[in-house]
Amino acid sequence: MKFILKKEIKKFFLLIVVIFLMIILIGCGSDEEKHSLIPFRTINDWGKTVWGYSNTNGRIIIDPIYEEVENFSKGVARVRLNRKWGFIDTEGTQYWDD
Repeated sequence: MKFILKKEIKKFFLLIVVIFLMIILIGCGSDEEKHSLIPFRTINDWGKTVWGYSNTNGRIIIDPIYEEVENFSKGVARVRLNRKWGFIDTEGTQYWDD
């Protein structure tokens, strides 16, 4: 009886450790994964194709106002607005060359 009880306690303890490790690993995604923004296109009110960015859940993070966009790399993406190329960060802050 003691042997069976010890075996069950070991199984339970191992299960707790595995669950704990899974929780830690799930919460430790890279910053790049946590801030992954996906370009999407739509048609604006004037019938023009515009681009923006959404997160992996489909929530719009950066409004679709750009003529062209590129993927994010190291926290910035190249975008074109009013025929000018510039950069935006994952918060939508714009950086333009004058």
